[in-house]
Amino acid sequence: MAESVIRVRSVRDEIYKKDRSFNLHCYLPDAGVNEKTGLMGIHTGYCLNPENVFFKKMRKAYAERFNVITFTAAYMGVEASLNRKLIFNAERSKITLEDVKKFTKPDKCIDLSNDLFLDEKFDLLSDSQERDDYVDYGFCQSLDIANGLYYLMRTYLINSKRIYLLGSSLGSYLSHMVMKFLPKSVKGIIDISALVGIDEERILNGRYCKAYLPNYFISMKTDSVYEEVSPQQIEIRSLLMPEHFFPSQAKVVMLSGIDDIMVPADKKMQYSKVLSERGIDNLLKIIDDSSVDGKLVTHSGHSLGSNILGIFDSLFPQFEELFSQNDGMVEKSGDAYRYKVYGGYYETVMNEFIDIKYHES
Repeated sequence: MAESVIRVRSVRDEIYKKDRSFNLHCYLPDAGVNEKTGLMGIHTGYCLNPENVFFKKMRKAYAERFNVITFTAAYMGVEASLNRKLIFNAERSKITLEDVKKFTKPDKCIDLSNDLFLDEKFDLLSDSQERDDYVDYGFCQSLDIANGLYYLMRTYLINSKRIYLLGSSLGSYLSHMVMKFLPKSVKGIIDISALVGIDEERILNGRYCKAYLPNYFISMKTDSVYEEVSPQQIEIRSLLMPEHFFPSQAKVVMLSGIDDIMVPADKKMQYSKVLSERGIDNLLKIIDDSSVDGKLVTHSGHSLGSNILGIFDSLFPQFEELFSQNDGMVEKSGDAYRYKVYGGYYETVMNEFIDIKYHES
């Protein structure tokens, strides 16, 4: 069957409170949907285009091979990140704490004890009226994916024991966030180098200009500072908040490199412990040099090399039987969850779509 693009409603913009929708790229198996057909979310990493040939081929191939409806959400920030014009310097620009203070609140500025070297020139249009998208660091982005999954569950007769999420880097972090918001629905995750929260963005080895200031939302179009990130916004994005995870039948497989400077191995082990404490079955494998085979895994750093499709191909057939032994529960209209954070709580409510709001205590 041909791939289709569906416009799906999602949560309101967290900062500007605007109604939002996004494109959901879907592929149905050629044989059609039957009682065994599952769902597979294939999530792009940072600034990657869901329309890329690689992802199109992956959606089609996996839909046919595994009898699943595959989908990729053009989640918040994707369109702006693809449309923005990057201005590269001939030499890396050195950004210091004093530079940051020029366009942020000096008394709120984070301590940049080490100067960062950035590949992109900053356009400091802090008063720009073009603010219509920003680096969200995973909250609205994961809820876009969750709403896409929720839409497909209500549109098709899905085998609720076969709902899987795949991704690497930001994409796999978003998979875990979706499990956090849809604990009944997600049955399996394969994760390559997922972040565990926005604090990890501060160690992106200086290559991305959005990463140098993680305590602020940054414009995807101009790289200017939008808003300071509040403590509750940091906590709802964290995977290290045990009380945010409800009992789940999901099974999680995680691969993380010992030399990954974006996702320290100790943080990933801490997350594995959180899942275990909450009764979520998980397997974490820390990849070191002894596991680098030059084919599937070419290094022990972030994303383990470029053969992400090969890693998925090798892992998924091994674990699908394990994943599909779960129960068949899914979220339904009227379901709600609360996530306690600094100063209050977030509450999700599921009706025609998944909505979430922050409430002060």
